[in-house]
Amino acid sequence: MTGSTRLPRTRRLLRYLARELLLNNYDLKAIERRILSSHAYQRKTAIVTPEANDPARRLFAGPYRRRMTAEELVDLALSLRGQTV
Repeated sequence: MTGSTRLPRTRRLLRYLARELLLNNYDLKAIERRILSSHAYQRKTAIVTPEANDPARRLFAGPYRRRMTAEELVDLALSLRGQTV
């Protein structure tokens, strides 16, 4: 192993996602819809500081929630309207 490369911990999940990609002709939107509609993704998560349990943010136990700055909000609104920032 070189650098930060690590072996996958969930080979069964990787095989499942690979099969889903093949069945959906590599349509990433279909995979995204499948993940976002899953029960595991939609479970309610408690809001805790990311540093509490996983300071390196490697586990991704749930959505990372934070407030947007005013500048980020303006940039988002402009990008949704199709205007460049």
